[in-house]
Amino acid sequence: MERVIRLWVVSDMNEKQKFFRMEMIIMDEKGDKIQASIRKGLMSRFENKIRKGIAYDLKYFGVADNTGAYRTTKHQFKLNLQNDIVVTEVGTGLIKDLEPTIVPRVISKFVEQTLLFKIDVKNDVNYGFEQSFHVKKVCIDKDIVTRFKSAMKNYAGVEDDLTVGVVHSELVAGVVQGLNSKFENLV
Repeated sequence: MERVIRLWVVSDMNEKQKFFRMEMIIMDEKGDKIQASIRKGLMSRFENKIRKGIAYDLKYFGVADNTGAYRTTKHQFKLNLQNDIVVTEVGTGLIKDLEPTIVPRVISKFVEQTLLFKIDVKNDVNYGFEQSFHVKKVCIDKDIVTRFKSAMKNYAGVEDDLTVGVVHSELVAGVVQGLNSKFENLV
């Protein structure tokens, strides 16, 4: 039994309005996370069936090594949903509650905090899923990253709010705008 905790689509590189595949992060009863992919040919079968926050029983899926530079989980494998997969919804209460999905917290789970990213948060049409994230810049200069981290510790008490997960959408928008300004000035 697994719960979908993140769900997004990947655009075709040549035609941004067309989708190439659907991706998700699923979590099992123990809290272990793994990435799962649905290729373009099967997206129409699952686009309205699989939803974030819902637990499913998955049977007959493919397993592949989770390699590459842009892995979304640290799990050694990833799942590929194929033609013969059986997906049965089992509800929402069987797997432990999800952590709040606040933009900075979400991003920090995907990467080690040794790089600084400039990220666009998009609320465009993407099959009705939540926000999508687009990395515009990556800074690997350790001095700049360290200066940015120390500057953020005093940034209007936001660190404390993020730690307890009490950030509302207006505050997040302000945080993102402030982070964007500081990032542009540092890089």
